[in-house]
Amino acid sequence: MDLFRNIDRSRCVFDFYTNSLDTGEYDEEIRQLGGKVFKSSPLTPFNIAKKTREFQDFCSEHSEYSIVHCHMNEWSTVFCKAAMKAGVKTRIAHSRGANTTFSFRWLFKQMMKKDICKYATHLLAVSEVAADYLFGSNSIKQKGAEVIPNAIECSKYRFNITERDRIREMLGIDDKVVFIHVGNFTEAKNHEFLISVFAQISISENFTLLLVGGGDDRKFREMVKEKRIEEKVMFLGKRDDVNKLLFASDYFLFPSKHEGFPGAVLEAETSGLTCFISDRITSEVRIWDRVIMLPLIEEVWVSEIMINIEKDISIDREEGFERVVQAGFDIVDVSNFYLEFYKDCINS
Repeated sequence: MDLFRNIDRSRCVFDFYTNSLDTGEYDEEIRQLGGKVFKSSPLTPFNIAKKTREFQDFCSEHSEYSIVHCHMNEWSTVFCKAAMKAGVKTRIAHSRGANTTFSFRWLFKQMMKKDICKYATHLLAVSEVAADYLFGSNSIKQKGAEVIPNAIECSKYRFNITERDRIREMLGIDDKVVFIHVGNFTEAKNHEFLISVFAQISISENFTLLLVGGGDDRKFREMVKEKRIEEKVMFLGKRDDVNKLLFASDYFLFPSKHEGFPGAVLEAETSGLTCFISDRITSEVRIWDRVIMLPLIEEVWVSEIMINIEKDISIDREEGFERVVQAGFDIVDVSNFYLEFYKDCINS
C-alpha cells in the first residue's frame, strides 16, 4: 500500500487478488487510487490444487496482466505456477519474512517453497536473510535474487517535538520515561518476553510501556495483572498514528523470535528512537548505532536497558531520519525503482 500510494499511478496501477472474501481494510482506498480488488476463497493446505486452477483461470480471463507480483512467501509457489500455466510472462516471488521456528506448519511450508524458483521469473526479498530462507542459501549470488529495501514514508516519521508534547499530554505520560512496542499480538512478536522484561525494569514509578498492535491480547493483559504493572502498561490496539506515538516515546523494544525485515524497527529508527531489538532479526535493519541487538535472554535485556537509561545521553532525534533516508529506505526512491523495474520486465 505504501508503494501504491507513492508510485506514479499515471504509469503503473496495482490491482489486488486476495485470498479472503471479507471486506479488507484497504479495499476502498485501493479503489479511490484507481486499483481493483479481486476476492477469492481462503487458501489452505487442503485446497491447493483448487486454488491453483482458480488463479490460472483468473489469469487466463484477464490477459491484460503481464506481471503477477506475489507477496505470499511460501504460498507464492501456488500463484507463480498458476500464472505460468496461464502464460503470464513476468512472475515475481517476493520474500517478506524468514520463519525459522520449527513446527509441523513449518515443515509444510518447507515443502511448499521448494518449487518457487521453478515457477518464478524474478526473485525479490526484503533482506538477505529473507532471500536465503525462501529461495535457498546464497540465493543472491546463485539464483539472482535481489534485495529491495522495505521502504517507508520517511517524512511521516521525522521527529516532531510539537506532536510529541501533544500526544504525551493526551495520554497522561508527559512526565514518564516511555517504552513502546509496535506489532500485532502474534507468537513471533514475543510479547511474553517483552512484558517480563518490562516488569523487571519498571521498579521505577516513572516508566510506561505502550503496546501498539491488533490481535488477541487477552493473555497478555492477564500477564500484566499478574505482575502488578497494570498502571504502567497501556494497550493501545491498532492505530493509524503510530508515527506520533513513536515521537512521544523514548525507547523502542522489539524482541521478535523471527522477522524478514521489520518495518516497525525502521520507523522507530527514523523517528530517532534508541531501539533494543532481538539478535534473531537481520542486522540489515540496523542503520545506526542507536539500534542495539541483544540475545533473547531476559537478564541481558534488563541490564542493557538500565545501563543505557542511566547514561542519559542526549540524542539528536533528527539524525535518525537523515540516516534512514541516506541508506535508501525512503518510499519515494523505492517507488521510482519499482516503476523502472516493472517497465524493464515488460520490455524484456
